[in-house]
Amino acid sequence: MNEQKLINLIGEIGRLLLKHGAEIYRVEESLLRMCKSYGYLNVEVFALPSYFTLTIEMHDNHTYTLSKRTQQNRVNLDMVYELNNLVRYTCQECPDYIHLKSKLEKIKNTPINMPLVFLGYGLGTGFFTTFFGGGIHETIIAVGIGFILYFFIWLMEILEINNLVSTLLSSMVLT
Repeated sequence: MNEQKLINLIGEIGRLLLKHGAEIYRVEESLLRMCKSYGYLNVEVFALPSYFTLTIEMHDNHTYTLSKRTQQNRVNLDMVYELNNLVRYTCQECPDYIHLKSKLEKIKNTPINMPLVFLGYGLGTGFFTTFFGGGIHETIIAVGIGFILYFFIWLMEILEINNLVSTLLSSMVLT
């Protein structure tokens, strides 16, 4: 098995964890555990919300460093759950590269339930309006604004607008 390909695949799992909203400690711990399960002893991981560096001493005593950065991060807890299961499976079974890659591809190709996300934006805004004392009219308006916000954020992602500019424009639309 080619060690660099395996480490790159482990790094891709870490990148996807970051991209879909996993906590920093979870990304670091997952990468560390997967590498140690394959017998790598000197493993260092440093992660930030959109970037991580993984340094490993390979079995032939050479050092290999991998850096990954994510763009367009969006919380998807279903994806984090599936990736966590893959990490656990990897730590227990140490599958070969091809098997691990096929499992990761299956997870990556899982479609997002967009109608459910759409519904969540509307119901979330409606709930908080009611929670903070709004009446039925305000709640209905808030649900509509939640739907508009969803479509606006979705459009910003398609156009690959910078996160700072996207947040600024989203705030302007909400106002």
